[in-house]
Amino acid sequence: MSHLSKRIVVACAAAGLAGIASAQGYVGFGVGQSRAKLDCAGTDTCDKTDTAFRLYGGYQFNPNLALEAAYYDQGKARVTASDPELGTVGGDFKGQGFGLWGVLSAPMQAASVYAKLGVVSARIKLDASSSTLGSASASERHTRGAWGLGASYEFASDWVARLDYERFRVRFMDLVTLGAHYRF
Repeated sequence: MSHLSKRIVVACAAAGLAGIASAQGYVGFGVGQSRAKLDCAGTDTCDKTDTAFRLYGGYQFNPNLALEAAYYDQGKARVTASDPELGTVGGDFKGQGFGLWGVLSAPMQAASVYAKLGVVSARIKLDASSSTLGSASASERHTRGAWGLGASYEFASDWVARLDYERFRVRFMDLVTLGAHYRF
């Protein structure tokens, strides 16, 4: 092996070890607002937004790449309408699910911006009621691709504040959350 080849091997090994040394896990919580994708034509009231939260954890392999898993409670959307035959009709749409994301970051000292690409599996439940017919429930699960953007700021040695926007390709929600995570 030539002298130059040995230097290249040593440099690659050092870069790999530096990546392992900077690798770390994290857990966090975010709260924010969800916005349902509903058509409100013909309704008396239509509330598409609600408080949502997410619990997440991940593993940052190096300053630029992480893998993240999350649980979502996407909140509730509510609609009401009046119908001559059904009377007063109401519906509550609730969403919750899980996501798996690849996160690509661009660190800038204590701050970072990032893009996320992943898959989300969400369960959407409808609780409907009619003043003449009573109530009923139905649910469905969708698993689809998703993407997101965000920014973070390290405000203490192991604590990071985050602002995330996530677009789920399931029928129900977009999500904006503000949160923090702890690195270990």
